[in-house]
Amino acid sequence: MQKKQMVMFFLGVPLLIMLLITGGLGIAMGIYGKQVFMLHMVSAGLTITLAFVHAILGIVWFYPF
Repeated sequence: MQKKQMVMFFLGVPLLIMLLITGGLGIAMGIYGKQVFMLHMVSAGLTITLAFVHAILGIVWFYPF
């Protein structure tokens, strides 16, 4: 059980970092007019992929709680 929790933690930390990067790029694009659209979209795609992996593992491993 502890190994599963560690895996979820090590997936969650990069997920939060990617969320902050994606949000920062979106703010830079929307407010400051920076030309970072492609970087923002790649970052968003990676964030969504990591979020799906995190959610699926959480449901499969911890569903019965």
